[in-house]
Amino acid sequence: MTEPLRSRREVIQAMATLLAGAPLISLTGCGWSTRYSREVTDDWLNVLDALDPGLEPGSVPAALTARLRDALEQIRIVPRMFADVAHIDPTTVLFGRTLQSPILAGRHAAYDDSSRQLEVLLGAHAASTIAIVSDAMSVPPAHAQSVKEAAPWMVCSSATSTETSLARAGVLGAGAIVVSLDTPWTQSALTNLCVASALPVVASGVVDAMHAQRVMDAGVRGIIVAAALPVAPILRLREIVTAVSPGTPVMIANEFTRGTDILKALALGASAVLVDLPISWGLASADIVGVARVLELLDLELAHAMTMAKGGKYRFVVAEPGAHASQVKHSRYDRRRTT
Repeated sequence: MTEPLRSRREVIQAMATLLAGAPLISLTGCGWSTRYSREVTDDWLNVLDALDPGLEPGSVPAALTARLRDALEQIRIVPRMFADVAHIDPTTVLFGRTLQSPILAGRHAAYDDSSRQLEVLLGAHAASTIAIVSDAMSVPPAHAQSVKEAAPWMVCSSATSTETSLARAGVLGAGAIVVSLDTPWTQSALTNLCVASALPVVASGVVDAMHAQRVMDAGVRGIIVAAALPVAPILRLREIVTAVSPGTPVMIANEFTRGTDILKALALGASAVLVDLPISWGLASADIVGVARVLELLDLELAHAMTMAKGGKYRFVVAEPGAHASQVKHSRYDRRRTT
């Protein structure tokens, strides 16, 4: 009995070998031999693996993505009746900046180098939204003005180099400083950064309500709920939104790939969502234009989902994950504002 194919690489190589032996292809004289097909498909697969290693079955990223997707599927949107959807309003305000869309460009391993980050930033700027970039991102002089106009949120990579990062933020014209709590940060170091920074500081990697309260005590002005959790972040979102001070932006990264995913997060109280995997697809297909197009498509999907849910002003009825129909709760996203 033939062993089943277990990986993307095996499947695509098998398809290429099948094509190489097809009589019609051999008659065309295009030179597509079995050896040539393997060389070409190896090149394709190397690119795919670099863009998204998590697609390989059995890998940790694939398992994480499946868990996050399962959590999103547990939440259902129940349409409101007799609601006016003539005017869909997806705008949000983050630290005094009004955005026409609550969808931000997050970070992803596929575009972690400087040149790719710059393309994501420029694509997000073309889509009139915010991108999160590394403090190590280099900016050619020709793009310096465009980067300042984009006002990216910049990651402060180390607690030992805050002065350098803050100076770099000034050069980039950053709109906020992002601290990843996955790296070694103490509460005192976070407090010192908040005191030293003239820009709002956003803590990324918050895992629950208690964690949110601690970083708020340190002086941060915004929170990003983490993706790599024992519990999917979308399941912790409501409790974190409830725990923080009113007006504090709470954002979330949960492997969002659809407009309905984003709608669920907004309905549970998120101020904005971060997308990354779809950004990598757009970047791979058409660079800056591809990034802008992906964000545009997600905006259209979100508007469509809002219309179908009869929620022109982000008012929805959302079933809590795993809840019985009699336990459905009303949830209102109030576009949490900051000064």
